[in-house]
Amino acid sequence: MQHLADFYMEIAGSVVAYLFWNMAIAIRGAGKTAIFFNFVPVFALAIQAIVGDCPSLTQLTGSALTIIGVLIGQGISKISGKNSQ
Repeated sequence: MQHLADFYMEIAGSVVAYLFWNMAIAIRGAGKTAIFFNFVPVFALAIQAIVGDCPSLTQLTGSALTIIGVLIGQGISKISGKNSQ
């Protein structure tokens, strides 16, 4: 059973993730997609909270700063649907 779980993690973690990543690059372009790579630690923290581990204040602060940085990098007005020009 462990081999099946390992196989799933290899497929889901590598093949499927790269397919979605490449689709995002094709749709949004490399520059606009690359900034979302910063969300990897935020999702890891969310998974940590889901499995029952309590995140530290430092981890929560880092996640908040990451989200703010991505919003600034993408342009807050673009995300909210407003025209920034």
